[in-house]
Amino acid sequence: MNGSPKISVIVPVYNVEKYLRRCVDSILAQTFTDFELLLVDDGSTDDSRVICEEYAALDVRVRVFHKPNGGVSSARNLGLDNAHGEWITFIDADDWIDCGFISGLRENATDSGLVIGQSKLEIGPESYLYFEIIPGKYDSTGIKALLMKYSNPVFTSPWGKLFQKCIIDKIDLRFNTHLSKGEDSIFVYNFLMEIGSLYIIGDMISYYHYYVGRYNSLSNNYSFSTTLEFANEFNKIIDKLYDVYGIPKEVFVPLFTRGTLSSFFPNDFSHLSYQKMKKLISEYICNEDITRIFTICSNANCGKKAKIFFWLFLRNNVSGIYMWVRLCNIINRKFV
Repeated sequence: MNGSPKISVIVPVYNVEKYLRRCVDSILAQTFTDFELLLVDDGSTDDSRVICEEYAALDVRVRVFHKPNGGVSSARNLGLDNAHGEWITFIDADDWIDCGFISGLRENATDSGLVIGQSKLEIGPESYLYFEIIPGKYDSTGIKALLMKYSNPVFTSPWGKLFQKCIIDKIDLRFNTHLSKGEDSIFVYNFLMEIGSLYIIGDMISYYHYYVGRYNSLSNNYSFSTTLEFANEFNKIIDKLYDVYGIPKEVFVPLFTRGTLSSFFPNDFSHLSYQKMKKLISEYICNEDITRIFTICSNANCGKKAKIFFWLFLRNNVSGIYMWVRLCNIINRKFV
């Protein structure tokens, strides 16, 4: 490859031998060819490592990096550290893109710092459009309007987007390796604070395909320290959004957390004993960052179930919480 490529495509790879060829083949088949592909093997124990090397031997645009297992954030960060392109796009190794997807992103990467393409959720044989927003260029006023209406899900993931690398470099932006949930959102929102405009593509015939059939076990692990870290980072985002875009926390927090409230709790929360639940709730109440988020949610339109839970939480009513989550478990409903 002569000179620096226009785009760096970063793909974190971990034990995805079943899906990796589909992903890489879709990237190498792009009609836009001025890119480099960085495959970051995060300590895979299957044949993913070998597959990466096979593609590197076949195409000069493919660069492979091997590292000890450290999680998707550390893999993406290694990709960022070694990217040479003017623009960055992220693709998950079990996803794929249509042949004109990168071309569509690049054609609209003019004076906007962020380009967002159209994506589809692939759930078994069914395919669903990820979001529907009026396409076009959005200045800072438009970005504010988007954030106040589409905080979740448009800005909660890095894939399907094209980021201007000079902005990433200017603020030395990286993914938080201490988080196993929410690190994507924190990255995207910190980037949004630095741009003057973004562009959303519409009427596409080429899409990013997000495969829902495979679940990363890391995303299902619960750590109280991770929850504290996310709450701390999220509160920084809340304050920055108000400073940069004038978005009140009472508006943004409910929009963002409506689909992610359960992430604050372990998967087996509804099955905890009374004593274990009491201990966890006490730890939450002692943390100002968590309490701040929950207080905002309790005073906003987060849904009836959430209002009940947070009303009990803010009154430290552990008995009420215990009975509420058990009841929701019996009737097969979420407690928030």
